[in-house]
Amino acid sequence: MKQEREELEKKHLKALIEKHIQTQEHERKRIGSDLHDSISNKLSLILLKVNRGDTIEQLEQDIKETLLVVRDIAHDLNPPFYQQAFLHVLILMQFQKLAAHYRLTKCCKLHEKLNWSANYKIQLIRIVQELITNLIKHAKATAVHLDLRESQKGMYLLLEDNGIGGVNEHKGLGYENIRNRLFLIQGKMKISSKENKGTKIIICVQNEI
Repeated sequence: MKQEREELEKKHLKALIEKHIQTQEHERKRIGSDLHDSISNKLSLILLKVNRGDTIEQLEQDIKETLLVVRDIAHDLNPPFYQQAFLHVLILMQFQKLAAHYRLTKCCKLHEKLNWSANYKIQLIRIVQELITNLIKHAKATAVHLDLRESQKGMYLLLEDNGIGGVNEHKGLGYENIRNRLFLIQGKMKISSKENKGTKIIICVQNEI
């Protein structure tokens, strides 16, 4: 009886250790992906612009954006920060930061009931960040409306802008990176965009429980 209990304890401990190692490996891969997709690409673009002879003002803007991404990744390395904060608070913080940086007119309606894990929050915040940044840069948006709603089934996120439209989810706007993040949290995205009529993006994520 005692031997069986000890064997069960050993198996349980082994399972916990394996789970911990898997979690660490997952985090390493995610951070490595963020560094490659965000920092590496931005630095390559800055180098290209330096060689091309772009103005100091243009380079300064790109460097500031890269610093913002570095700070965000640093926050990602602190899971308790995301575990303790509410999702709508984290999204609002990110939205306000982007609005101030790009002089963007913003409108937010954020409602939250569910307790999301740190990983879900990180992925959702990065998705919102990338969508808004690219709508500003590529769709020339100067105003963005953000609506977050939740039910017991999951989350519904709506983004609408006043940009030039013509957004295609199969090319540009960093959608491959966004789709990868959505895959990790079993989310779906729908885009409606017409020339000179703005863009509407809907993201749906099921409750992780």
